[in-house]
Amino acid sequence: MFVLAFSCVFNSDTLAQIKWSDFDDYKYYSEEEGLVSGSSWDIVEDKDGFLWITTRQGITRFDGKEFTNYSYYFEEGNRRELGKAWKIVFDELWDNIYVITSNGVFTSKRTEIILKPIKKIYPSIPFEVSHGFSLFFDNQKHLWVGTFGNGLIKIDLIGTSHDIKLFKQTGLSKQERVWLNEINTIKPDNQDKDILWLGTAQGLIKFNKLTNAYQVYYYKNNKDYFENNIWHIVPTPNDIFLGTANNNWYGINRTDSSTFQPIKEGEPNYFYGIRSMYLDNDKYLWITSDIGLVQYDTRTQTVIKGDASDYNELTFKGVKLIDSRNIIWCTSDIGLFKYETSHAVKHIEFDNNRNFAYQSKPISIIREKNSFIIATNFGEGIYKLNIGDWSFKVIPIPVLSYEPPRGYLIRDMIKTNEDNMLLLGNRKAYIYNNTSETFIEPSMQIPDSSLIYVRNVAKDMNNNYWIATNQDGLYKFNYENFTFEKHIDLFKGDNPRDHQYIKELFVDSNNNLWIGQAATSVLNLNNMTFNRFNPDFDYNSAIGFGGFLETDNRVW
Repeated sequence: MFVLAFSCVFNSDTLAQIKWSDFDDYKYYSEEEGLVSGSSWDIVEDKDGFLWITTRQGITRFDGKEFTNYSYYFEEGNRRELGKAWKIVFDELWDNIYVITSNGVFTSKRTEIILKPIKKIYPSIPFEVSHGFSLFFDNQKHLWVGTFGNGLIKIDLIGTSHDIKLFKQTGLSKQERVWLNEINTIKPDNQDKDILWLGTAQGLIKFNKLTNAYQVYYYKNNKDYFENNIWHIVPTPNDIFLGTANNNWYGINRTDSSTFQPIKEGEPNYFYGIRSMYLDNDKYLWITSDIGLVQYDTRTQTVIKGDASDYNELTFKGVKLIDSRNIIWCTSDIGLFKYETSHAVKHIEFDNNRNFAYQSKPISIIREKNSFIIATNFGEGIYKLNIGDWSFKVIPIPVLSYEPPRGYLIRDMIKTNEDNMLLLGNRKAYIYNNTSETFIEPSMQIPDSSLIYVRNVAKDMNNNYWIATNQDGLYKFNYENFTFEKHIDLFKGDNPRDHQYIKELFVDSNNNLWIGQAATSVLNLNNMTFNRFNPDFDYNSAIGFGGFLETDNRVW
């Protein structure tokens, strides 16, 4: 078996936008599939593509097939529950994980999860890091912790400049002062890197990380509205959009600090239990609630569309994360939802019934108008993958001998013209016609010898095809007259053995043929001059060179 991942992106600006049709195809994960708890909240993708999910019973890591759950930590030899996990973040190198739960803040190495209270790792922290709901890691290596009633904590992960910030505001009752220091969410500003927006149970706080200065905003400038209990923040260039705990959302204008209600009378209003607010393409705001999904244009301040959801029928639509494969994920109180978008990366398995010892791997993938043509080192033939429905067919190769249980051995494949491809078997070259799905053998071939086999092919700017072999040097194939010409005579004056074994060929933008071999060389195809880089190289100790890349007029 071999697996290919395809992502067909024709226009990144338009395809970055979520489409309503993306929610037609979904997969649902619950405890039955291995999720530690049906109630899930935060979801983050790490640099290796693993998904990390916070739940009512700790955190879980998802590799695309299986969940690995972490619900406990050990303290003084005793196993203790991690508790409800609300938010998860990583440091800038993705080395360490930080999670805030109902029992405090915990950290661990990402690659070996052993969760410990953060004060055990950073004993210089002079105060208790109590439980809360929100975390944020900035590029100054500070971990910001939004606590439950104890303000904002800054933890210096490389030094000792830890700090705790309690917020005050005149005219508040004792309980309201506590609510002002219940920090539900932390969001960095997208205009000013020094600003953090803090959603509290008593309004919105604009906080400057450098000066500690802050300003408090209330819904309609009134501290008594339930809309001041803020759980979601989305900054845009002109406005700050806020989702609240009382099933409402609204905006604050950056210029004059005025509040406005985005939903007009008669527009879809599915905002009972807002779960997330996701800004797509810096324009469209997707608001997910327990009863529906709304798409809102932040620039024109209009609702594009709304649609209802039903937990009981599992017709749930929502956006919490779009991962690196363009797959939409959404957490909920009943589990995790995955939506395969129209432009998501497709994982396709070929030959999944083959013995593992004879797994094939792709060596050449050629994009045609409506398909991919895939050649493998060992396989059941040439694979033709339809881009429309992602189905594939296997085309046998009658001109090659089938070697069970491995299959057909293909060394390389390259496109020649609109319909044809040059296919290299172990010892011979063939023309494959993609329309008729037939193979043609040129009348002239590389000498038939059990000692000689083909390595790979490169096309130059003169429409010639250069073929490397393991024992017989370099060949040039002229596609127009179907002839082969051996070019060992180009290397007169050198040890012929140095150019018999060739591992890799590469043609650069100046029409130079780079030859990876026992003696790495370059052939100028414009004037047929030859240069060997290491004339004193010992052939007997050579292991062969391969792999070329051109960047900024340099060849690596």
